[in-house]
Parts: sequence; C-alpha cells; structure tokens
Amino acid sequence: MDNSDIVNLLDFSQSFTVSQLYLELEKKQKNCDFILIGIYMIRTLAIETSCDDTSVGIVSFDGKIFQVETLLAYSQIQNHQQYGGVVPEIASRLHSEKIIEILEAIGRDAIRTVDFVSVTTHPGLPGALVVGKATANLVAEFFGKPVIQANHVYGHLFSLLLERNVNDVQFPLCVLTASGGHNDLYVVESTKCQVPSTKYKAQNIESITKDY
Repeated sequence: MDNSDIVNLLDFSQSFTVSQLYLELEKKQKNCDFILIGIYMIRTLAIETSCDDTSVGIVSFDGKIFQVETLLAYSQIQNHQQYGGVVPEIASRLHSEKIIEILEAIGRDAIRTVDFVSVTTHPGLPGALVVGKATANLVAEFFGKPVIQANHVYGHLFSLLLERNVNDVQFPLCVLTASGGHNDLYVVESTKCQVPSTKYKAQNIESITKDY
C-alpha cells in the first residue's frame, strides 16, 4: 500500500482536498515522524455535531488499521425525549454548551499530536453543523492544523473499517445507511463507492458524487 492507497481510502469516507493530505504526508516525511511499515502514521482530531450527539475523538491510521484512540461524547437523548424527536434549536444550543468541555477532556497535549482536524460539515442540522465547524476552525487555528471536511453519511460507511485490518475486508460490500432523511444503498468496491444507478436513487447521484 502506498500513499495513493491512503488517499483513496479516506476519499471514499470523507470529503477533503487530496492535496491537503499529501501536504501532511510530505511534512511528516521531512520531520521523520512515526514510520510504520513504510507508511507514516496519520492521526486526526474528529468532531461530529450533525444532529443530537456532541462527539470528539482521535483516530489514527498506520497503513493497515484505523484505530479509535479516544472517543468522548455527550448524548442529548434525554433532552429531546419529551418532544418526540430532535428539536434543532435545542440541539445546536447544547452542542455549544458541551463541545468545549469535551475538548478540554481530550486535552491539549493529545490535540497537539494530531496531523489535522476533521469535522462533519454535511449533511445534518444546519445550526448543529455550524457549532462543529466553528469549533474545528478555532481549534485548527490555535494549534496550527489543517481542517478536513467530512461527509456525515460517508462516515457511517467508513465506520465499517474501524479497528479492522483493511486488507481483511472482503469487497464488494452492499451497505444500507439509515440516517435521518438519508437512507441510501451503497455499493462499495475496494476503497471506492458509488450509488446504484436505479430510478429510485437517480435523484441522489449528484449529491453523492459532488465535489465538496
């Protein structure tokens, strides 16, 4: 597996500028950081606020396995139960109240070790997403890290590879995502995915393949 394989794998799960990732790889090569099986360790601070969970974690990839090193979250289920569903205004306000507390629990020392900050930017509740994006940009600016935009639904696909050796995953996969209003059927071949070109899914192809 070479650097292009890393790009393909992450490209299917996250929306980001490929040149940014190569820039990080080149930076690591110059600094001679963590060399593992011929590939440089990549670590990200991941922020997710697309709906009613405020989640922050650190995820690493050593060329074979995506490892969740740290994961902290605040669930808003009890705050919305009395309304029978998620109330967007309450969700965004609670994200604002809890996210700094969670980042402080992660710790500055841990955040300093990551290569970039990744954050969910779409799809999701607009007000909730704004909290995550604003926080990610603030953290990235403070620690001097690039920001990578992540697609929420692709993140669900990506979770299938967490803590598994990517070489052990048997492709192709047929994956159903049922996330809010985004219920989609994906065909995942190797490290790339596409939406089946059926009449039922035709209206979603543009949004899935769009270059964010």
